[in-house]
Amino acid sequence: MTQLHVVTCFEVADAQAARGVAVLKDYVARLGGDGGAMHAAAFQELGQANRFVVSKVWTSETARAQWNADAAHSPVADIEIAPADIRLHHAWSIGEESSSPADAVYVFTHVDVPPPHLPGLEAIFRPFVEDSRKEKGAMRFDALQSTSRPNHFTLIEVWASEEHRRAHAAAVHVREFRAALTPMLGALYDQRLFTLIA
Repeated sequence: MTQLHVVTCFEVADAQAARGVAVLKDYVARLGGDGGAMHAAAFQELGQANRFVVSKVWTSETARAQWNADAAHSPVADIEIAPADIRLHHAWSIGEESSSPADAVYVFTHVDVPPPHLPGLEAIFRPFVEDSRKEKGAMRFDALQSTSRPNHFTLIEVWASEEHRRAHAAAVHVREFRAALTPMLGALYDQRLFTLIA
């Protein structure tokens, strides 16, 4: 049975950021309890306190569909300023995850290229991901591929500190990857930093 990785972005009114935190903490607790998700976590964007991400891992699409049938609406529906952005993925490259310190920095990056460039992206993507996992302070570095648009990917990174993240961003192999990737991109290399809230 193929696991399903779901990354959902929420955006609430600025004045409702604290309420968003409370609601999503409860939501994640329910997902991991009777919700049946194998893993669930919620994050708040650094510098944009009204924006959140919830990442979930389900045993299958059937398990997710059952949960959605029981809880179809957005957990922040009454305070959101845009509909939730739900992205379904399968695991493209998943590494080992280490225990993260309280001040760990979580990074979610959306990468997409036009379909003809997918083979070129995959050729440079794997060494980039594998080399990044070896860096000092790398607690997690995963690549997820969209189930509906295989030319779209989500990177999930966890760094022990902001200093480690900055060192990674300036590393030679990262700069070489970005230089090779940029001519292929179909949209902005969308990278956002978060802190764990639940």
